[in-house]
Amino acid sequence: MSAVLAHAAAVPMVVYAGCRLAVLERRLPLDTMVARLRRGRRLPAALAVPSAYAAVVDRLLRWLPPHRRMGRCVKRSLLLLDVWSRCGLDPTFHYGVGRDEAGVRRAHAWLGGVAPGLPTGAPEAGYVETLVV
Repeated sequence: MSAVLAHAAAVPMVVYAGCRLAVLERRLPLDTMVARLRRGRRLPAALAVPSAYAAVVDRLLRWLPPHRRMGRCVKRSLLLLDVWSRCGLDPTFHYGVGRDEAGVRRAHAWLGGVAPGLPTGAPEAGYVETLVV
């Protein structure tokens, strides 16, 4: 499948993942939600192009649900966890906290355990992992 077709095919799946995330985030604690997002139906091999899903999520992140208060990195990580799990990958969700230069508490989320070369939102210096699911 060409890159253009892979990206076009990824759009409806990413929108669906956003809607699914919007419903689950209202009802479930984070660790349970992560487990539920992993249990989606496996995509056919022709549609399982993880790099296309990463590109589409990055491009549409601002407009995708949920629209409630959720940091960009958390939302991105949860969306990619859903679609990459459907591609047959086994990503690990990481959540960490730390303080910036001004002493303000910050949080950051990223994915681990995926194929090299996929953008995971890698951990930033100074963040202590508080949740790995």
